[in-house]
Amino acid sequence: MLYKQQSFSNFEPDLRYLDSFPFSREEFLFFDIETTGFSPRNTSLYLIGAVCFLDEHWTFLQWFAETPSEECEILNAFLAFCRSFSCSSFIFNGDGFDIPYLLFKAEKYTLSDTLSSMQSIDLYHLTRPYKKYLKLTHINQKSLESFLGIEREDRYNGGELIKIYQSYCQLKDADALSLLLLHNLDDLKGMTKLLPLSCLSAVFERPGLYAPESFLGRFCERTAASDRRAGSEISCSKADLQPAFLVLSYAPGRHCQTDDLCFRGRIKVFHI
Repeated sequence: MLYKQQSFSNFEPDLRYLDSFPFSREEFLFFDIETTGFSPRNTSLYLIGAVCFLDEHWTFLQWFAETPSEECEILNAFLAFCRSFSCSSFIFNGDGFDIPYLLFKAEKYTLSDTLSSMQSIDLYHLTRPYKKYLKLTHINQKSLESFLGIEREDRYNGGELIKIYQSYCQLKDADALSLLLLHNLDDLKGMTKLLPLSCLSAVFERPGLYAPESFLGRFCERTAASDRRAGSEISCSKADLQPAFLVLSYAPGRHCQTDDLCFRGRIKVFHI
């Protein structure tokens, strides 16, 4: 088993979007898994990555199976690590894939289940109901990263990496290992940068709230481009907005008026 731990001085998830969750930053755990397929019955778990606030730094941890026979070892190490996080885990489609996959494997190897006691916050399920408002064809992590302007160094998808992992198991090629770890690392970084989307339900269900500019600015731009009926521009004079935020108030089914949408500068009027 290969274990890697690293931190980056310029990495700091913006937890302002998580005010509704009554936990401290030390209690949040982001994680993502890499496997050789979808069914845990006949595929292998080969990489588990996690991000947490550890020793006063946001830290990335990765447990990598250098051969399929080390699957139990990396899972046991990760589950043991999870014991210190009794509150909340962040995942993308983890309720539908990652967690059931890990629980099946834990039962197979008779390992202690330390995941069921944690509250999981699935960014996929928080985002999916608003797919039509985002004007997106797919609700997957890379699509949402692109929507928010998040750039990745990794250029592979999970399916393409299966052959790279199989090749690594035979040749132990360092470049292949770097590609596998990079993909998982970018998934973890991207997941933390999708936190603005956790406010989507509040944006569409409660008027007069603060919402992240990185999300709403792009939402307004995309909606206006897709719906020419929302084509007029407005200018906002409010100067008391926080630098990273805009304010949205609206009533479903009607056009937003100047007083309903305030932004530093000019932006397209849109409607739901």
